Amino acid sequence: MRSEVDPNFFLAYTDINVGIPSIEEDAFTSTIATPFECRLRDCTYSAPIYVNVRYRRGPQIVTTKRVTIGRIPVMLRSNKCVLHSKTWSQLEALKECPHDPGGYFIVKGVERVILMQEQLSKNRMIIELDARGFIFGPPLALRLGKPCFMLRKK
Repeated sequence: MRSEVDPNFFLAYTDINVGIPSIEEDAFTSTIATPFECRLRDCTYSAPIYVNVRYRRGPQIVTTKRVTIGRIPVMLRSNKCVLHSKTWSQLEALKECPHDPGGYFIVKGVERVILMQEQLSKNRMIIELDARGFIFGPPLALRLGKPCFMLRKK
C-alpha cells in the first residue's frame, strides 16, 4: 500500500496466517480454547489472525512479525480446530461427542450453522410511487440515473 501524501511511505502484509483457537482472558493473557469451554463460558470459538508487516520509517524498512489484526471464528473439525484428527477417546476426554460431524461455528456460546440459500427470482417488476405521483421502477432509474418510464396515477 502506498501513501498519496508521502510516496516514499509504504505498508505491506508479507505473511498472513491463522493461529490456534484461544480465549483472551485479559489484555495480555490467552489460553487455548476448546469448543466445550466456549459453550460453557458463552464465548466465541475463534483464532487470532497474524500478519508480518513491512513498512518504511524514515530511510529504513522495518519488519514487524506476528502482529494480531483480528480474530476469525473456527469451524469445528476443520484443520484449525483442536478436534481435528482426534481419536474417539481423545474426543471423549475433551468432552465432545465422537459422533458429532462438526461443520458449524460457536459464536457467543451458541452453535451457528451457515446455510446456503438459492433464491429463485420471481418474474415481477418492482415499481414505486415517487413524491410527484409518478410510478417508476427503481432498479432501472438507479442504473440509468433517471426514470425510464413514467405513469401518472389517477
